[in-house]
Amino acid sequence: MSIRKLLIRKVRFLITCGVSFIFHPLVFATTLVGTDGAHTANLEAPQPTAESNINKCLRLIASIPESFPAELERAYAAHPNTFDHYVRLADENAKAYGGQTPTGYDYEEDVRRSQTWSGFPGHPLFQAPLPEGATYIDHQLIAPMRPGLVKTSSGDFTAIRVNFKFNGKMTGTNVGLRRQALFDNIERGELGQPKTLVSKYAKAVLITFHGGGTNTTGFHVGITRQNHYGPVDLDTISIDLPFHGGGPRNIDSDEFFEWFRTFVDLYIAPSQTKSGIDGHSMGAQIADMYMRRYPKNPQEPISFIISLSGVPDMDPGKSVVDRLKGYSKLTDSFYHPEKYPGIAPTDMKMGEGLSKQGKMSPLALAFEVGLYKQNDQSRNLGVNGIPMLGIIGGGDWLYVGKEKLFHHNFGSLPNVQFKVYEPMPSFKSKMKSKGKAVKVGGHVWPVTSSEEVLRNSFEGLSDIQIVADENYVERSVNLLSIETPLPVGHQVFDLDGNPVFEDSLAFIAQTIGVKFEKPTKSRDLPLFATLIQAYANDLAFREFLKTYVVKRKVPIDSNLIGKMNLRSASLAKFIKNYEQWERQSAHNERQGLPSKAAPICDVDAAITIERARDELKDLGSIRRDYTPEGPEGALGRALLQKMNELETTFKPLKEEIEKLRVKSDAVEVAAKEIDGMIEDVLEAEASSPILSELLKKETDAFQKLKDAENESDQQIIAYHIEMESSGNRKDFSDAARASFIRAGEAAKEYQKDAAEIQSLLTEMGQRGDLGSSLKSLYTARARTRKTSDDLKKYISDLEFNYLSGQEKFDLLQTEMVNRYASRWYRMEAVQVSNILDLPTWMWPDFTTELKAAWEKWKVLRKDSGPRDEISTY
Repeated sequence: MSIRKLLIRKVRFLITCGVSFIFHPLVFATTLVGTDGAHTANLEAPQPTAESNINKCLRLIASIPESFPAELERAYAAHPNTFDHYVRLADENAKAYGGQTPTGYDYEEDVRRSQTWSGFPGHPLFQAPLPEGATYIDHQLIAPMRPGLVKTSSGDFTAIRVNFKFNGKMTGTNVGLRRQALFDNIERGELGQPKTLVSKYAKAVLITFHGGGTNTTGFHVGITRQNHYGPVDLDTISIDLPFHGGGPRNIDSDEFFEWFRTFVDLYIAPSQTKSGIDGHSMGAQIADMYMRRYPKNPQEPISFIISLSGVPDMDPGKSVVDRLKGYSKLTDSFYHPEKYPGIAPTDMKMGEGLSKQGKMSPLALAFEVGLYKQNDQSRNLGVNGIPMLGIIGGGDWLYVGKEKLFHHNFGSLPNVQFKVYEPMPSFKSKMKSKGKAVKVGGHVWPVTSSEEVLRNSFEGLSDIQIVADENYVERSVNLLSIETPLPVGHQVFDLDGNPVFEDSLAFIAQTIGVKFEKPTKSRDLPLFATLIQAYANDLAFREFLKTYVVKRKVPIDSNLIGKMNLRSASLAKFIKNYEQWERQSAHNERQGLPSKAAPICDVDAAITIERARDELKDLGSIRRDYTPEGPEGALGRALLQKMNELETTFKPLKEEIEKLRVKSDAVEVAAKEIDGMIEDVLEAEASSPILSELLKKETDAFQKLKDAENESDQQIIAYHIEMESSGNRKDFSDAARASFIRAGEAAKEYQKDAAEIQSLLTEMGQRGDLGSSLKSLYTARARTRKTSDDLKKYISDLEFNYLSGQEKFDLLQTEMVNRYASRWYRMEAVQVSNILDLPTWMWPDFTTELKAAWEKWKVLRKDSGPRDEISTY
């Protein structure tokens, strides 16, 4: 490194040190990323004074080590970059692949875009697990939580795409499944068995149908079920339904059931595992329709059905037109709850959230209404129906007021078990640790984040107190709790604490005659199954594998190395026995006991202990990096010293990075807590003239969106009523198409208006125009967000420092081997992409290299990746 560059680095560092103690009083102070990988930090507390920070910076600057030789610096410059680098590459390549997200409101455009979802074939190594017609998803799904992802990973969940012919046309959908199933397909392929979407050990399969009405994928429903059932070998397979997520755009509601049965025949039935349908909301409606449509018989591929929070037939037994009119009221109630009271607040909030995020889809609803036309719950199949478990929440707004309807159409069927779960109390906030709460003005909130993070976040803000008195906290919790239970809402299937999962499992076990229990023997998935999951779910990981190079030390003569290892082991055993004899002899001498006979070396009886130690030392050096004595080995000893220094510097960073991620997560929790507090204060103080005017603007903007969405929904239903009344299949009318487009444009307009209003609220809140409580909260939020961003960047710097130290260590080791151990070893650079191009049966030969790549990726992945998270989009 030139003197000029070194001075620039020192100046930048000095500036960083000054900035760190002025602007970062919360949780960290940035320090030097040195040329040899040195990196220090203090995240426990801010430095007490500016002087101590400056002195610390100057001491670090003075101790900057000499740079590496120029050739090593040039080699280091070619290193792989950070995680963000691979995310950018993934996004660029995703665009090149051409996968485009659907609009949700423009039919022709959505059909065109769906043709870009052909999938990514993958390297031969990862192609082997896929059944015929399956590929990896080649583009980001809608809002998958983090950039560079196909879908958040959770448990052994994996997302792929399948494409198959139906009625002479090519169709496809995205599928979520257990990674175990793909891993098992490798063995199936080698044995000539059909590859499926079902794992080898599965006792049964749940094919999950998600809810309707959105343009996003429904994998979150399948993940919720699979996380619970995977450990007892009940597989969950989720599919995107037509006009939802990556589901087909050339299958209409009249064709759906036969299309689905084709999917089952191709990808489920070859496993010869009993399967069932598991649906929620619209998916539950489809499950119920399947039960009424297909009688039970030996050839039926579906053995059981579970209906969770199903959509009821509003007028069973009446004409389709009458039932569609009833459905019209159902959709209208979402946009005008004042006309149809009874909807749970949690459901209203969820529905409004989907609208505000632009996820409601007129085209998805059009498919749902088309299905609903076929829904006649008055059909009673008696004992010939497929066994079904119907589940509903006692406070589900679809159930309240229609109890008799549900009990008649489910409870009266001999093949159906119908269960209603009572409402559960709802709390505004749950405390993970007693004795902590935040008081802002006259408001009190229990909190889930740590007191340390809160103190840092709120430090210096006069209107905020951290309350540690347990009695005070208990009173605040009582104030926040809802005295009368709220309706459970439409998410009954995943509420914590209710027995829905257990009852479903017992129903399946009883129906198909199996016993679900955790395997007595652990079946830990090998490394390759983990790589499959990451390759399928993470677009950035694929980019990483293309460029990552693994350095490995390879013996030139493996037989010679083996003999050396045996010799070393024998010498080590002899020396250990001899040293034990020396200790025992000394002990016996002190105790006045007779001495034991000296051990005889099995290798060479004449060898002395000194010679044995010298030989072991030489052999040990040869097996690592042999460095001769004297001037000849001076450079080697210097290199070894540098390697030791590097190891002591960069290896501890891995543990530090993990600790900082925990802190980063805690800061994120604190930021979310503050967001909730701001929302509550805005609601409580909405009478303020300035605030009420701003909130009214936001409300008016959202009302325009709701009106546009409601209009499109009613146009969809009117279209189906007209088609049913005339008996002719027609395309969407111009009026319906126009309403779809208006709904999409209204969503974009609302998001733009809402962002401007939120920006103005924040600006006014920080100035104090909205009162002292909100000023404190907005200031705290800005500070906490800044802390979070800075902390993430700091983690990224540490991560890069860790990787650079490791890479420099490899470079030094290569120099050592080439200079001193070339008779025994050579250093090989193995590009992971070349391993992936090999036949699958060869991959075990490179397990060490693949493991090294995975370990490096885990460090790269840092806090940007979802760790076993799911989202309800």
